[in-house]
Amino acid sequence: MSVHAQSVGVGTTTPEPSAVLEIKSTSKGLLLPRLTRSQIKDISSPTAGLVVYNAIENKPVYYDGSFWRYYNDSMMSVVVGDHIGGGTVFYLDATGKHGLIASSIGGGFAAKSWGCFGTIIPGTGTIIGTGQANTTAIIGTTCGAANTPALFCDTLVYNGFNDWFLPSKNELSTWMYFSNSNGGFPYYSPGSVYIYWSSSQSDDITAWACKIATAYDGASIWIDPYVKSQSYLIVAVRKF
Repeated sequence: MSVHAQSVGVGTTTPEPSAVLEIKSTSKGLLLPRLTRSQIKDISSPTAGLVVYNAIENKPVYYDGSFWRYYNDSMMSVVVGDHIGGGTVFYLDATGKHGLIASSIGGGFAAKSWGCFGTIIPGTGTIIGTGQANTTAIIGTTCGAANTPALFCDTLVYNGFNDWFLPSKNELSTWMYFSNSNGGFPYYSPGSVYIYWSSSQSDDITAWACKIATAYDGASIWIDPYVKSQSYLIVAVRKF
């Protein structure tokens, strides 16, 4: 190995000055770290541009700042529970290529009131896929422009991402059941109650929320309308 004008050469004493590293050989190649899929996903805080070799699928992959991708730009397979894109994957659609990422498993951001008490916001949906539109509809009203969960998520910058939204009723309940199944709530604290807001309105004075009550032997989950003026926890969600 030689160093020339801040260029490093392997197999050459005159590395190209425009290259930080030049490797020359007529009989050997460059061997990237060979990792399994789970090992790749476990790399802590990968830097955009990081390259490794997927030893299971026999393909090199690179990190684009959000996801691991092959060099044909297709995304490396994702499964529920993967920690990518600023949070944790808790839902995948039928294609397995798109889904939802939550900012946390259990836990959540500080409690806020839903806002818009006494106001009907037309068109908020409850199904998976409506959380983003719900959030936009809420903050588009005068009452939603205050310090509400919807506005909080819409303006949130977290783990390098700024496209978070308040989940719909079904998105929230899916996250709640996923979190409960993956140790997101402390069973060692029986009697603890956690309530999270969704972006789905029920009527002019209530909106849908999910409540979980923990116990030593498990937990119970309820999905009900709650009065908008009450302050409950927030989980932020983004899609991919």
